[in-house]
Amino acid sequence: MTSGPEVSVIIPTIVRDLESLDTAVTSALTQDPPPVEVIVVDDRVGQPALVLGDDERVRVILNAGPHGPAGARNCGVAAARGELVAFLDDDDRWLPGKLAAQLAQLAAADDPGCVVVGTRARVLARTGTWLTPEELPDPSLSVVEDLFLQPEVRRARSRGTWTSTMLAPRSMVLAVLFDTELTNWEDVDWLVRMTDQGCTFVVCPEPLVEVRHDLGEAPSQSHRARADASRSWADRVIAPRSRRAHHNFLLTYVVRLLVAEGRRAEAVRLGLRTASSRDVDVRPLVKFISAVALTDRMTSRLANLSSGSFRGSSAGSARNRSVAQEDETSDA
Repeated sequence: MTSGPEVSVIIPTIVRDLESLDTAVTSALTQDPPPVEVIVVDDRVGQPALVLGDDERVRVILNAGPHGPAGARNCGVAAARGELVAFLDDDDRWLPGKLAAQLAQLAAADDPGCVVVGTRARVLARTGTWLTPEELPDPSLSVVEDLFLQPEVRRARSRGTWTSTMLAPRSMVLAVLFDTELTNWEDVDWLVRMTDQGCTFVVCPEPLVEVRHDLGEAPSQSHRARADASRSWADRVIAPRSRRAHHNFLLTYVVRLLVAEGRRAEAVRLGLRTASSRDVDVRPLVKFISAVALTDRMTSRLANLSSGSFRGSSAGSARNRSVAQEDETSDA
């Protein structure tokens, strides 16, 4: 046992890969200081009871509430007995020292009862490996601005909002539960609402979590992002907090989702309308061009609508094409 605050670890699962789940549980149990418990929330329906070893700190419970990652996490938080709760997805793993680093950050906070502590993560994908966030959060920016305002954003959720990195006081999470109506962006939505309640968000500089995106097409609790749902969420959550961040989100995420859904004409209209506001950054504009494969005429029109680097010589256009190709190969 530890003399510090007790930590309950919440792992939602639909048991897509038992070996990965066991690895996640073990990575939590072997932390120093150790958690008081690991709660595995079985989000399946009509399946045999899940059995995970004989460590008495591991509890398997059935999700009796709304299903999905948000509902499963809420179920685990309600059942937890630790003063703090930390989240871990069933295909990720914590690296040694993760809880110790977060507890040190928590102890140094001005108000330990109202802070969310994350860490950097190493993302393992079939297209490569990268560290996220690329930069630590800027305390002068809101969470929405820090996540979506940065012009260097290249990958979905590249600013470090992975749920598997998050630790927070249980009392605050009970007051600000995950939105069970959301099937995507529920982690970012939760973090935004936590900061709306006065919580600060800090990130340990070390990469202390491995996020696995290299496990093939195993079913996941999170549903594939949809354009309309993502845009609706952004209109409701991002737009009131930052117009520029909202425009960047539309160009970086929603346009790409529309194209993936075969709605290229809608993607072009949305991108051109958003770009005409002149309140966007260069890289999201490049992502828009890359996503919809604009013709030279449409690229010229976009250049006339935008400012800065998108006006100029053929050398500048070559640089933009290079960045677009880089983004295409780096997206996960």
